[in-house]
Amino acid sequence: MVNYNEEDGLNNSYTYSLSQDPTGLLWIGSDNGLFRFDGKEFKHFNNKQGLKNIEALSCIPLSNGEIFVAPFLNDFAYLKNGKVINSDMNSELKKIQLTHNPDYYIDGSSLYLYSPYNPNQIYFYRNGKINRIPVDLNIKSGDEYYSFGLNIPDHVFYLFNQHDGGKVMAYDIISKKKTVCNISARKSTFILRKGDIFVFRNKRNIDIYKLQHPFYFKKIKSYKAQHNVDRHIIDNNYRLWLCLEEGGILYFKESLLEDGELSHPVKMMEN
Repeated sequence: MVNYNEEDGLNNSYTYSLSQDPTGLLWIGSDNGLFRFDGKEFKHFNNKQGLKNIEALSCIPLSNGEIFVAPFLNDFAYLKNGKVINSDMNSELKKIQLTHNPDYYIDGSSLYLYSPYNPNQIYFYRNGKINRIPVDLNIKSGDEYYSFGLNIPDHVFYLFNQHDGGKVMAYDIISKKKTVCNISARKSTFILRKGDIFVFRNKRNIDIYKLQHPFYFKKIKSYKAQHNVDRHIIDNNYRLWLCLEEGGILYFKESLLEDGELSHPVKMMEN
Protein backbone atom coordinates (compact mmCIF):
# COMPACT_ATOMS: atom_id res chain seq x y z
CA MET A 1 0.00 0.00 0.00
CA VAL A 2 1.38 3.42 -1.03
CA ASN A 3 0.68 6.48 1.11
CA TYR A 4 0.59 9.92 -0.53
CA ASN A 5 0.83 13.13 1.48
CA GLU A 6 1.82 16.79 1.29
CA GLU A 7 5.37 15.96 0.26
CA ASP A 8 3.95 14.28 -2.84
CA GLY A 9 1.70 17.26 -3.65
CA LEU A 10 -1.48 16.12 -1.89
CA ASN A 11 -1.71 18.99 0.58
CA ASN A 12 -5.12 18.59 2.16
CA SER A 13 -6.43 17.73 5.61
CA TYR A 14 -9.54 15.77 4.61
CA THR A 15 -10.47 13.74 1.54
CA TYR A 16 -14.17 13.73 0.65
CA SER A 17 -14.29 11.75 -2.58
CA LEU A 18 -12.22 9.77 -5.04
CA SER A 19 -13.20 9.20 -8.68
CA GLN A 20 -11.56 7.82 -11.81
CA ASP A 21 -12.30 9.20 -15.26
CA PRO A 22 -12.46 7.11 -18.48
CA THR A 23 -8.79 7.88 -19.23
CA GLY A 24 -7.65 6.45 -15.88
CA LEU A 25 -6.90 9.74 -14.13
CA LEU A 26 -7.82 9.91 -10.44
CA TRP A 27 -9.74 12.92 -9.12
CA ILE A 28 -9.73 13.72 -5.41
CA GLY A 29 -12.23 16.07 -3.78
CA SER A 30 -10.93 17.58 -0.56
CA ASP A 31 -11.16 20.43 1.93
CA ASN A 32 -8.44 22.15 -0.10
CA GLY A 33 -9.96 21.92 -3.54
CA LEU A 34 -9.59 19.35 -6.27
CA PHE A 35 -6.56 17.18 -7.08
CA ARG A 36 -5.81 15.23 -10.25
CA PHE A 37 -3.40 12.30 -10.06
CA ASP A 38 -1.90 10.70 -13.17
CA GLY A 39 0.00 7.97 -11.34
CA LYS A 40 3.12 10.09 -10.97
CA GLU A 41 2.19 13.55 -9.76
CA PHE A 42 -0.70 15.62 -8.43
CA LYS A 43 -2.16 18.73 -10.02
CA HIS A 44 -4.03 21.04 -7.66
CA PHE A 45 -7.12 23.11 -8.48
CA ASN A 46 -8.23 25.68 -5.89
CA ASN A 47 -9.19 29.39 -5.72
CA LYS A 48 -6.30 30.39 -7.95
CA GLN A 49 -7.57 28.11 -10.70
CA GLY A 50 -11.15 29.35 -10.34
CA LEU A 51 -12.86 27.24 -7.68
CA LYS A 52 -15.00 29.69 -5.69
CA ASN A 53 -15.62 27.08 -2.99
CA ILE A 54 -12.65 24.81 -2.26
CA GLU A 55 -14.68 22.37 -0.12
CA ALA A 56 -14.95 19.93 -3.04
CA LEU A 57 -17.27 17.22 -1.70
CA SER A 58 -17.67 15.39 -5.02
CA CYS A 59 -15.71 15.33 -8.26
CA ILE A 60 -17.80 13.66 -10.94
CA PRO A 61 -16.24 12.56 -14.26
CA LEU A 62 -18.59 12.70 -17.25
CA SER A 63 -18.20 10.84 -20.53
CA ASN A 64 -17.47 14.04 -22.49
CA GLY A 65 -14.30 14.62 -20.45
CA GLU A 66 -15.74 17.20 -18.08
CA ILE A 67 -15.27 16.90 -14.32
CA PHE A 68 -18.22 18.35 -12.42
CA VAL A 69 -17.34 19.69 -8.97
CA ALA A 70 -20.02 19.67 -6.27
CA PRO A 71 -18.82 21.73 -3.30
CA PHE A 72 -20.28 22.20 0.16
CA LEU A 73 -23.79 23.49 -0.69
CA ASN A 74 -23.44 25.87 -3.67
CA ASP A 75 -20.88 27.53 -6.00
CA PHE A 76 -20.77 24.58 -8.40
CA ALA A 77 -18.11 24.36 -11.10
CA TYR A 78 -16.76 22.04 -13.76
CA LEU A 79 -13.47 21.41 -15.51
CA LYS A 80 -13.43 21.49 -19.28
CA ASN A 81 -10.19 20.89 -21.17
CA GLY A 82 -8.30 21.32 -17.91
CA LYS A 83 -9.83 24.73 -17.12
CA VAL A 84 -12.16 25.49 -14.22
CA ILE A 85 -15.51 26.99 -15.27
CA ASN A 86 -17.29 28.60 -12.31
CA SER A 87 -20.62 30.41 -11.95
CA ASP A 88 -19.04 33.77 -12.83
CA MET A 89 -18.02 32.32 -16.18
CA ASN A 90 -21.22 30.34 -16.73
CA SER A 91 -24.27 31.81 -15.00
CA GLU A 92 -26.24 28.61 -15.70
CA LEU A 93 -24.55 27.13 -12.63
CA LYS A 94 -26.28 29.72 -10.43
CA LYS A 95 -29.58 27.98 -11.15
CA ILE A 96 -28.52 25.15 -8.84
CA GLN A 97 -29.73 26.14 -5.38
CA LEU A 98 -29.74 23.41 -2.74
CA THR A 99 -30.21 23.44 1.02
CA HIS A 100 -28.45 20.07 1.44
CA ASN A 101 -25.37 18.61 -0.19
CA PRO A 102 -26.60 16.78 -3.29
CA ASP A 103 -26.70 13.20 -4.40
CA TYR A 104 -26.35 12.58 -8.10
CA TYR A 105 -26.97 10.23 -11.02
CA ILE A 106 -24.65 10.06 -14.04
CA ASP A 107 -25.97 9.27 -17.50
CA GLY A 108 -23.03 9.54 -19.89
CA SER A 109 -22.29 13.24 -20.30
CA SER A 110 -25.46 14.18 -18.40
CA LEU A 111 -25.68 14.69 -14.66
CA TYR A 112 -28.72 14.80 -12.39
CA LEU A 113 -28.36 16.50 -8.99
CA TYR A 114 -30.91 16.38 -6.18
CA SER A 115 -31.23 16.97 -2.47
CA PRO A 116 -31.25 13.79 -0.37
CA TYR A 117 -33.77 15.34 2.05
CA ASN A 118 -37.30 16.47 1.07
CA PRO A 119 -36.28 17.14 -2.55
CA ASN A 120 -38.48 19.51 -4.53
CA GLN A 121 -36.63 19.41 -7.84
CA ILE A 122 -33.94 17.61 -9.78
CA TYR A 123 -31.28 19.62 -11.61
CA PHE A 124 -30.25 18.30 -15.02
CA TYR A 125 -26.80 19.33 -16.24
CA ARG A 126 -25.41 18.75 -19.72
CA ASN A 127 -22.73 20.63 -21.68
CA GLY A 128 -22.84 23.72 -19.49
CA LYS A 129 -26.65 23.99 -19.40
CA ILE A 130 -28.98 23.49 -16.43
CA ASN A 131 -32.62 22.45 -16.54
CA ARG A 132 -34.96 21.76 -13.65
CA ILE A 133 -37.31 18.80 -13.17
CA PRO A 134 -39.93 19.57 -10.49
CA VAL A 135 -40.61 16.93 -7.82
CA ASP A 136 -44.12 17.20 -6.37
CA LEU A 137 -44.23 15.02 -3.26
CA ASN A 138 -47.00 17.02 -1.57
CA ILE A 139 -44.85 17.21 1.55
CA LYS A 140 -46.83 17.67 4.77
CA SER A 141 -45.71 18.91 8.16
CA GLY A 142 -43.56 16.27 9.82
CA ASP A 143 -42.72 14.42 6.60
CA GLU A 144 -39.10 13.35 6.23
CA TYR A 145 -38.51 12.15 2.71
CA TYR A 146 -35.07 10.78 1.90
CA SER A 147 -34.09 10.16 -1.70
CA PHE A 148 -31.65 7.39 -2.51
CA GLY A 149 -31.79 6.60 -6.19
CA LEU A 150 -32.72 7.92 -9.60
CA ASN A 151 -33.44 5.56 -12.49
CA ILE A 152 -33.60 7.65 -15.65
CA PRO A 153 -34.44 4.82 -18.13
CA ASP A 154 -37.61 4.13 -16.11
CA HIS A 155 -37.90 7.83 -15.05
CA VAL A 156 -38.26 6.70 -11.42
CA PHE A 157 -37.01 8.51 -8.33
CA TYR A 158 -36.70 6.36 -5.17
CA LEU A 159 -37.49 7.78 -1.74
CA PHE A 160 -38.72 6.76 1.68
CA ASN A 161 -40.64 8.77 4.27
CA GLN A 162 -39.48 8.17 7.84
CA HIS A 163 -42.70 9.74 9.10
CA ASP A 164 -44.71 7.08 7.26
CA GLY A 165 -42.96 3.95 8.49
CA GLY A 166 -40.11 4.18 6.02
CA LYS A 167 -42.03 2.71 3.09
CA VAL A 168 -39.93 2.89 -0.06
CA MET A 169 -41.71 4.74 -2.83
CA ALA A 170 -41.07 5.03 -6.56
CA TYR A 171 -41.93 8.49 -7.87
CA ASP A 172 -42.38 8.84 -11.63
CA ILE A 173 -40.72 12.15 -12.56
CA ILE A 174 -42.87 12.41 -15.72
CA SER A 175 -46.35 11.34 -14.62
CA LYS A 176 -45.80 12.43 -10.95
CA LYS A 177 -47.35 9.14 -9.84
CA LYS A 178 -46.19 7.55 -6.57
CA THR A 179 -45.98 3.76 -6.28
CA VAL A 180 -45.25 2.01 -2.98
CA CYS A 181 -42.54 -0.64 -3.34
CA ASN A 182 -42.23 -3.94 -1.45
CA ILE A 183 -39.65 -2.87 1.16
CA SER A 184 -39.19 -0.32 3.94
CA ALA A 185 -36.19 1.47 5.41
CA ARG A 186 -35.78 1.87 9.14
CA LYS A 187 -34.94 5.23 10.67
CA SER A 188 -31.28 6.23 10.32
CA THR A 189 -30.79 3.89 7.37
CA PHE A 190 -28.15 4.93 4.84
CA ILE A 191 -28.57 3.60 1.31
CA LEU A 192 -25.92 3.30 -1.38
CA ARG A 193 -26.64 2.31 -4.95
CA LYS A 194 -24.57 0.96 -7.81
CA GLY A 195 -26.48 -0.11 -10.90
CA ASP A 196 -29.35 -2.34 -9.76
CA ILE A 197 -27.67 -3.12 -6.42
CA PHE A 198 -28.78 -1.22 -3.30
CA VAL A 199 -26.95 -1.58 0.03
CA PHE A 200 -28.96 -0.58 3.11
CA ARG A 201 -26.84 0.20 6.20
CA ASN A 202 -28.27 0.67 9.67
CA LYS A 203 -25.63 0.70 12.42
CA ARG A 204 -24.24 -2.87 12.29
CA ASN A 205 -26.77 -4.30 9.87
CA ILE A 206 -26.12 -4.52 6.14
CA ASP A 207 -28.87 -5.64 3.76
CA ILE A 208 -28.26 -5.90 0.02
CA TYR A 209 -31.08 -5.74 -2.49
CA LYS A 210 -31.28 -6.15 -6.24
CA LEU A 211 -33.87 -4.20 -8.17
CA GLN A 212 -35.90 -6.79 -10.09
CA HIS A 213 -38.21 -4.26 -11.74
CA PRO A 214 -38.99 -0.61 -10.95
CA PHE A 215 -41.20 -1.45 -7.95
CA TYR A 216 -39.71 -4.67 -6.57
CA PHE A 217 -36.50 -5.10 -4.56
CA LYS A 218 -35.21 -8.61 -3.82
CA LYS A 219 -32.93 -9.14 -0.81
CA ILE A 220 -29.90 -11.10 -2.01
CA LYS A 221 -27.41 -10.84 0.86
CA SER A 222 -27.08 -9.61 4.43
CA TYR A 223 -24.34 -9.15 7.00
CA LYS A 224 -24.16 -8.07 10.64
CA ALA A 225 -20.90 -6.44 11.72
CA GLN A 226 -19.54 -6.77 15.23
CA HIS A 227 -19.16 -2.99 15.45
CA ASN A 228 -21.08 -0.01 14.10
CA VAL A 229 -20.35 0.90 10.49
CA ASP A 230 -19.60 4.55 9.72
CA ARG A 231 -19.58 4.34 5.92
CA HIS A 232 -19.95 1.79 3.15
CA ILE A 233 -18.58 1.79 -0.38
CA ILE A 234 -19.17 -0.32 -3.50
CA ASP A 235 -16.13 -0.37 -5.78
CA ASN A 236 -16.07 -0.72 -9.57
CA ASN A 237 -15.99 -4.51 -9.25
CA TYR A 238 -19.13 -4.48 -7.08
CA ARG A 239 -17.16 -5.42 -3.98
CA LEU A 240 -18.30 -4.05 -0.64
CA TRP A 241 -16.10 -2.09 1.78
CA LEU A 242 -17.21 -1.12 5.29
CA CYS A 243 -15.50 1.65 7.31
CA LEU A 244 -15.97 1.02 11.03
CA GLU A 245 -16.69 3.75 13.57
CA GLU A 246 -13.97 2.43 15.89
CA GLY A 247 -11.43 2.38 13.06
CA GLY A 248 -10.50 -0.19 10.48
CA ILE A 249 -12.01 -1.37 7.21
CA LEU A 250 -13.84 -4.58 6.32
CA TYR A 251 -13.41 -5.80 2.75
CA PHE A 252 -15.44 -8.56 1.09
CA LYS A 253 -13.59 -10.40 -1.66
CA GLU A 254 -16.59 -11.57 -3.66
CA SER A 255 -18.68 -9.38 -5.94
CA LEU A 256 -22.19 -8.42 -4.85
CA LEU A 257 -23.30 -9.73 -8.24
CA GLU A 258 -22.23 -13.27 -7.33
CA ASP A 259 -24.74 -15.73 -5.90
CA GLY A 260 -24.62 -16.67 -2.23
CA GLU A 261 -24.11 -14.89 1.06
CA LEU A 262 -21.18 -12.65 1.89
CA SER A 263 -18.09 -14.46 3.11
CA HIS A 264 -16.14 -13.51 6.22
CA PRO A 265 -14.53 -10.12 5.47
CA VAL A 266 -10.87 -9.20 5.57
CA LYS A 267 -10.09 -6.54 8.18
CA MET A 268 -7.61 -3.84 7.25
CA MET A 269 -6.08 -0.66 8.71
CA GLU A 270 -6.94 -1.30 12.34
CA ASN A 271 -6.01 1.38 14.86
